[in-house]
Amino acid sequence: MTAAAIPDDAGARGWFDRHLSALVLAIACAAAFGVVMFSHDVFNDGDTYWHIAAGRWMLAHHEVLRRDVFSYTHLGQPWMTHEWGSEILMALAYAAAGWNGILVLFSLSAAATAGLMAYAAARRLAGLTLPILLVLSFSTMTGGLLARPHLLALTPLVAWTMLMIRAREAGRAPPLWAALVMVVWANLHGSFIFGFLLAGVFGLEALFDPALDRWKTLRDWALFGVATLVAACATPHGVFGLVYPIRIMSMQTLYNIGEWKPLSFGTPQPLEFALLAALYMGFARGLRVPTFRLLLLLLLLHLTLIHQRYQIVLGATAPLILAEPLARALGQRPPPRIRLAGGLAALALAALVMIGIRFVYPAQRGDDFVTPKSAMAHVPAQLLSQPVLNTYDFGGYLIFHGLKPFIDGRADMYGDDFMRLHNHLMRGDQPELDQAIAKYHFAWMLLSPREPLARAMEAKPGWKKLYGDFWAAVFVRQDQTAPAR
Repeated sequence: MTAAAIPDDAGARGWFDRHLSALVLAIACAAAFGVVMFSHDVFNDGDTYWHIAAGRWMLAHHEVLRRDVFSYTHLGQPWMTHEWGSEILMALAYAAAGWNGILVLFSLSAAATAGLMAYAAARRLAGLTLPILLVLSFSTMTGGLLARPHLLALTPLVAWTMLMIRAREAGRAPPLWAALVMVVWANLHGSFIFGFLLAGVFGLEALFDPALDRWKTLRDWALFGVATLVAACATPHGVFGLVYPIRIMSMQTLYNIGEWKPLSFGTPQPLEFALLAALYMGFARGLRVPTFRLLLLLLLLHLTLIHQRYQIVLGATAPLILAEPLARALGQRPPPRIRLAGGLAALALAALVMIGIRFVYPAQRGDDFVTPKSAMAHVPAQLLSQPVLNTYDFGGYLIFHGLKPFIDGRADMYGDDFMRLHNHLMRGDQPELDQAIAKYHFAWMLLSPREPLARAMEAKPGWKKLYGDFWAAVFVRQDQTAPAR
């Protein structure tokens, strides 16, 4: 056997690592695209309805919404549409192809996010460590895969994190053009505030790097910080948009909303397995994360434990931050460069096939926890324009169909006092209910049967149950005698 015929283990391993990384990246993109495209769970949030309605209003009126035009309880009051860019995109997607268009929009966003995450991790990790890290990260994000603006904001979040890491690797501040990512991010979702946190953490890390000139580092990162601040103000709300996300987080009634509740480990959670894997790597393999990055991860973990909505942010950023320390702990050398040309063409073809299947079997919206379709079909026409008391999650559906709700998912606009009132009403507290009936003159109620109020209304004098199913119940005043449609 000639020397040329002798297998080169290093070459074979490099070939395997290069193609495995490309395969993992392709599978990550395709899987993210397919999961969102074919999962009805992405519609498990009533806010999707009013986001589309807000986008339609802005397109029709050629202006950004600044006051409430949807509810009858807060009509005309100030409302900052800090997600206006996402809402425009959602309205355009819906106008183009209905619910299929919404699925295509969010599938593309999910695939772009997954692809960036996989690409960033594959620059450092090789072998099976790469898919394991990505599977753990993606699994923690599944609870946040909803057709809402935060999913569109994940792509700039990941891109921003990559830019911070690449800048540190190059021993310099991020280029000023990177602030353009912040412009896009700030007009999509309030999570842009994390961009300042990320830039601050990596800037401090650079400042304490003994290999860098401290004054030059301070100057360059400070200049980038100013560019970031200016970019974040490039929204219809200007400087007021900067404090808005912080004001929302300070609300005291957020814990009554599912996504703002603490994460429960009463049942197995994907985050539990990710944390166990991290503990194993730390104790058994000596995983060491730079101090400032570790503090960042601990802060995101803390936020996740008290508000489960932040789990998706932790899942999106952790693999990018941990890729290099994991490679170092496992003694891996940087893998060969990934060749993307052929893979991108295959991904585009796979996406077109999935879109074609989705359009052959279009998405349907029927009764569910946020869609009281059958119940609404039984409401007499003359009641639809009269005041309604509705369950929080049904407000978006009412807005989408041109009706004015008592409340909907815009908790930031309604405020703590009104949220408390609604919570008391849904608990069936009679004094508050009687006062609210006298003040708001409810003609009908659209309630989830799981609300204590729905059970109380069945025995409420002067009211009758017009319709009920597993998803929703309709109650009307007894003087509303017109027959159901």
